[in-house]
Amino acid sequence: MIKLFIPIILSVLIVISCTPEIQVRKDDAVRLNLDSVHYLSNDRFPKPGKINPAIEPNSGRKRNPSVLRGTVKTVYLNKQKFIDSSGTERIVESYYYVFIDSLAYSSDDIKYEYIPIGLIDNMGHKIGFPDSTFWVEKYNNPMDPPEIRQLPIEVKEIDECECGDLSISIPPCEGCKPIDISCPFPWEERAKNRNWYFLETKFTYSFYNDFRIRDESGIVEKYPTDAGSGDLTIGYRFGDQSGEHFGLGVLFSTGIPLYAPTTRERIFRPQVMLYGKYQFDELWCMFPFVYGAFGVTVDEASLYLGRVSYNLDVDGWLGLELCDCENEGSIDGRLELAQQAALKSPDIDLSLPISWGLGAGVDIPVHKYFDLSFDLGYRYVSYGDEVRLYGYSIPTRVGTGMFILRGGFAF
Repeated sequence: MIKLFIPIILSVLIVISCTPEIQVRKDDAVRLNLDSVHYLSNDRFPKPGKINPAIEPNSGRKRNPSVLRGTVKTVYLNKQKFIDSSGTERIVESYYYVFIDSLAYSSDDIKYEYIPIGLIDNMGHKIGFPDSTFWVEKYNNPMDPPEIRQLPIEVKEIDECECGDLSISIPPCEGCKPIDISCPFPWEERAKNRNWYFLETKFTYSFYNDFRIRDESGIVEKYPTDAGSGDLTIGYRFGDQSGEHFGLGVLFSTGIPLYAPTTRERIFRPQVMLYGKYQFDELWCMFPFVYGAFGVTVDEASLYLGRVSYNLDVDGWLGLELCDCENEGSIDGRLELAQQAALKSPDIDLSLPISWGLGAGVDIPVHKYFDLSFDLGYRYVSYGDEVRLYGYSIPTRVGTGMFILRGGFAF
């Protein structure tokens, strides 16, 4: 008889030892804060540190994404060493609710879900318990203090493995895994929704050298300064708009104030430029790009110099026609002398005032139809000015280089 009971007892012990721990079931309600989008995923089997609230991973069945029903086993505290960018060793702590959804009870190989604490609405805090403790309510008796139970905290000691920079091991342990850094906005959606045209509106801030009159002495001196302005660009995209591609358009700049010797004032020098932009594929959730611009300054003095540069035979470029100075008065004689001196003078440049620029930056997707755009570049602004020669105003070309920081929107 005893021999008969021994196999039975052994069989019972084996069955008990193999019974999954999840057989001790609860009827817990886990409320999720769906505004914490950093923790959400659309995958059935999300990456560590994320959860798909609409799909139960074991069964693949749909569920209420706001309130999950099932069994919360414990609160898991994971401690992990990492080396930051400065080379300092630090410890990161991450809390998770260890959870089994009621939809998974019939599954053969049940796997826990690790719900980040930042996604959970802690019921204990609402009824006065400290934030350092964790609580869960009963599904059929929500917010009933007697039915709210405190969860134990299971602490995982520091993992001494060499995990590299900013890495963490999340259970079930499969070695060190990198922290998932999600894009604030899906760059793929932005890339697919680009139009055949592009539009950029940017505020610009320039650092450059300008001239000014020093105190009462009247001496003109050079000094470093800065100024803000604006750029508006519109153009056409060539090639695959959703990937690496080239754009060509026209840039309108309000220009910056630059010194005018005739009036001794700073006046704005706007530009119109041909603009080319080469945009690369996604890198760290952003789209890097390089650009170049080539054009002319369009203030009154620069346009006047442009007309003069276009017609270098100089007849009539001061608004008067040259005469035979042996038969006419001294005014026309001075005019002819001024024209001839302007052509020969090394201090007077009658070439076309061409401006150009180049730079590099990134477009950061914030919506499927537009990006935040930032770039740093260099721009050489060439413009027309005037000098006095024999009593006449003679146009001449001058220019200045500047470093430009631009920021705005790219559509």
